[in-house]
Amino acid sequence: MGRVSLPRLQDFSWSLQFQRASSEVAEMQIPSIWMSLNIESTPANTAVMSKVEMVDVELSREALETMIDGLGKIRDQLNNMK
Repeated sequence: MGRVSLPRLQDFSWSLQFQRASSEVAEMQIPSIWMSLNIESTPANTAVMSKVEMVDVELSREALETMIDGLGKIRDQLNNMK
C-alpha cells in the first residue's frame, strides 16, 4: 500500500514587472511579482508517475506582503511544535 501525500513545490522562478503608463494615465508604474511554480502532485496509485504542473501567479505588493506574513505565521507555528 502506497502513501498519499500533499502536492510538493519542486521549483519556482519569479520576476518583478511594472505595469506601464497608458495613453490615459501618463505617470502610472505599478509593480507586481510574477511567480511560476512547478508543483508535483502525488497520484493515488503508486504505480502511476507523479504529475508536474506549472502554476503562474501574479501578485501585487500588498498581496505579496500578506502572503509573506501568512507564511511567517505558519513557520512560527511549526517551530513551536518541536
